[in-house]
Amino acid sequence: MTEQQEDLILKLYVDHVPLSDIALQAEVSLPVVKRLLREKRRQYDIPYRRGSTQRMLNKPDPDVLASTWNVARGLEYIKRDWRTK
Repeated sequence: MTEQQEDLILKLYVDHVPLSDIALQAEVSLPVVKRLLREKRRQYDIPYRRGSTQRMLNKPDPDVLASTWNVARGLEYIKRDWRTK
């Protein structure tokens, strides 16, 4: 991979271009793009893209939604220390 390709990949990643589009424009495979970003992340202080992670963290658990019980209260009771002191 040439330095021009590396620079292009890093520039497009910072500009929030999808990884598949970056691979097409740089004429390399998607695993090569991911590997380069992993290797250069600390050196160039490249931020992580957190959008997909945030959506995953905010998604409610389907088991909790489908339950007729108060799941939060049940979890509270499970975690409580019931021993008397």
